[in-house]
Amino acid sequence: MKRRRATDAAILDAFKSIIDHMKFSETGVTDVLQDLRTWGHQHALIMTVNQYCLDKALRLNGPDLASVNRLLLSLIFQAAKDDNHTRVMEALKRAFNCM
Repeated sequence: MKRRRATDAAILDAFKSIIDHMKFSETGVTDVLQDLRTWGHQHALIMTVNQYCLDKALRLNGPDLASVNRLLLSLIFQAAKDDNHTRVMEALKRAFNCM
C-alpha cells in the first residue's frame, strides 16, 4: 500500500479488516503496533487505527488488560508526536472516554 501511495481511507480500511479478523493476543496486538510504526508521520491515521483497535479490545468479553494498556500507551506516545493539538486532545478524550 505504501508503494502504491494508497489513500489514508484505503489504509484505514485495510487495518480495520485486519483488526476485525485478528485474535486479540499479545502477538496480534504487537503485529498491529509494529505495522503502525512503519507509517511514520501519518499521525492522524495511526491514532485512528490505534483507537479502533482499542475500541475492539475493550468490547471483548473479559478484555486482555495487557493489550488494552499497550494500545492506550501507544496512542499516548503517538499523540505526543503530533503537532495538531486539537486532533490530539480529541483522540485522547475519545480513548479515555471509552475506558
